[in-house]
Amino acid sequence: MKKTILAIAALASLGMAQTVTAADADAGKAIFQWAGTVPSPSIGAEGYWIVTADGGSILSATDGVMVFDNKAGNIQLKTASTFGFKVVTDKATGGAFDSATDTTGVAYKTTLSSIKAGKGGLTAIGGDDGYFAVTAGGDVLSTSAAKTFAKDEVATVTLKPAVDGSNFELASEGDVWTVQAAVAVTATGV
Repeated sequence: MKKTILAIAALASLGMAQTVTAADADAGKAIFQWAGTVPSPSIGAEGYWIVTADGGSILSATDGVMVFDNKAGNIQLKTASTFGFKVVTDKATGGAFDSATDTTGVAYKTTLSSIKAGKGGLTAIGGDDGYFAVTAGGDVLSTSAAKTFAKDEVATVTLKPAVDGSNFELASEGDVWTVQAAVAVTATGV
């Protein structure tokens, strides 16, 4: 009798296991896709380097983050990452950057070369209808007037709405926006 009960229990548990397996849903699929624009590297010109605020490395400013606010469809840029940089002489002139020797700061000026923006990773000049402005040292950069910085002065670059308090009419809930700014940096004390 014990053998019969064990055999029935074993068969019943196998049947339950098959029932659980049969109850699994069909496999779906998830699609993943990434898009991005490869930016030009930050480079100085003959005789100088554009470096991080602490002078430890060549400036790489391609990982900024923007935070938007959405109040009942009124979308506004609230904050954006700030990047700091300064300009130092190339002691070896034409050599590789060396944070131990390329430390002498020089005066420089900045001018906005271009600003591209777009959603979904695709950027174009005017893609934001002029919503974003690039600032350096708190002043909006333009293509026509240079912002000057003294020797060893750190420029802090960030984004803001071109018109303070304005709504970003092109943005919708769930959009992913990218802004890419090219800023001309020219050493004036080399």
